[in-house]
Amino acid sequence: MGNGIHTASTIVKIPGVDSTLALISAILKASERANRNKKTCRELAANVRHIGDLMQSLQQQPGIGIMEHPEMRNPLMELNDTLRRARDLVEDCSRGGCLRGLWAGGSRETQLNDVQSKITSFLLLFPIISYLDSTRLLVQVIDNNAAARAPSSGGVCDSSTCFIITTHEHELSTSLVMQFQVSEEDNATNRFSIENLTENGPLFSFYKGRLDGKDVTIKKVSVFASLSGQQLPPSVSESELFKNEVRIVRELQHKNIVNLVGFCMERGNRILVYEYMQNGSLEDAIFVPHLTAHIPAWPTRFRIIEGVAQGVVYLHNHSRLRIIHRDLKPSNILLDSDMNPKISNFDLAKVLSQGMTQDTTDCVVGSVAFIAPEYMKDGIFSVKTDVYSFGTIVLEIISGQRWTRPLQETYYQDLRTWAFKGTSCCRGKIMKKLQKFIHPSLHGIAFCSKGLPKCLSFPARKRRLSQQREMRRCVRVALLCIQEKPERRPDMVEVIRMLLSPKKAKTPFPRRPGYANARESSMYAGDRSTTNP
Repeated sequence: MGNGIHTASTIVKIPGVDSTLALISAILKASERANRNKKTCRELAANVRHIGDLMQSLQQQPGIGIMEHPEMRNPLMELNDTLRRARDLVEDCSRGGCLRGLWAGGSRETQLNDVQSKITSFLLLFPIISYLDSTRLLVQVIDNNAAARAPSSGGVCDSSTCFIITTHEHELSTSLVMQFQVSEEDNATNRFSIENLTENGPLFSFYKGRLDGKDVTIKKVSVFASLSGQQLPPSVSESELFKNEVRIVRELQHKNIVNLVGFCMERGNRILVYEYMQNGSLEDAIFVPHLTAHIPAWPTRFRIIEGVAQGVVYLHNHSRLRIIHRDLKPSNILLDSDMNPKISNFDLAKVLSQGMTQDTTDCVVGSVAFIAPEYMKDGIFSVKTDVYSFGTIVLEIISGQRWTRPLQETYYQDLRTWAFKGTSCCRGKIMKKLQKFIHPSLHGIAFCSKGLPKCLSFPARKRRLSQQREMRRCVRVALLCIQEKPERRPDMVEVIRMLLSPKKAKTPFPRRPGYANARESSMYAGDRSTTNP
């Protein structure tokens, strides 16, 4: 981005999405005609296609206009330059000729690999930008809500409601987890190189590293923090988030909670070291299929749903502390080598005092689409806040789509009919409609009642019908969890009972669903692009 700095007198036209998509289309067509470096051209084309899909999904986010953000100027200009170079190279491969006077030196293969490397970096950038933008919206909602409820405090948490656990640094050093030096973290991650970067959030970056002969995940302040526009409330710092997470996670021991290996506080650094999760996050598994080896089948999805539920039950009922996570979402659920889920990222978590069932705060925190209405509106959080988030996660696991207000308005009634009355009541238009909601890989289970292939053995038919009942139970539970009134939502112990009961237990019929609205905003809090792997 060496040419990205311009004087006030220089007028630079930001390339539009249409021109970028036109370049992508030209690359895809040229790659089909390539008669030299075919494999490299088609690998490059595959990544370019993913960028096109991501750009279109960003454009479809209502009310955001992310591609018009000032910080997108230089990335978009460099992307278009890279795509033009890619187009010319791939077209040259299709002609079999040679480029004259351009990009002197190096073979065509080397030039293609160089472009491929740059395209890969953009492929990582666009999902990050999408995530950061949705978080930026939430921060605006936080500030507006806090100001509306507590004008005298200017939106600052008072000591009675602040969500951070007060902890002194010397207390952290006495914990059972290991304390590392910065030099060890540098060596483990090759000085936090881009090659070791696995994920970026609005506040923190995650790196793969190796310590004491074991793979680990290392969490530190994000290199994209300034780009996100994320601003914490004045009373909260990244240091306090760090202490909060260490204090909570070191007390937790459960198969569905990520294990904290150690931390580093040397020379002002705030770094956490976790066990490494081989299959990344649930977000990757259900929304970014090209980053995963395969699309999870229903047994895997159901095991993930059950595992997350068991982890939340532990947090609410069985750990030494009664913990409200407050930021349950697919990107905070990690998957080990066997696709078992582990809940992570406790920096925003809150511990309820003994005897308390709920608390309030002026500092509303969380992620769009997963925030319960009462929490967004009044700052009230309880175990039912996490229950709401869990219900949203289940619907996203089954659909492979972001749970947005338009999606809820389109499918809620039909989902309720299918989940509570069965496929016998869902014919014609309803079935066709639900096929657009439930992930295509699950259609053979979701709609199998009278359409099972005759070639299937009796045990196979029985298993397929059993899986459909599991799926319907999951949707029933999810719809109960996202009800508007928290008192109508089940607690997580009841959720487990309903999920695992093989017999049709008496289940209440869900009432009006809730969805948190952003005050003084032209869009719903949590609206995101609807994508399908």
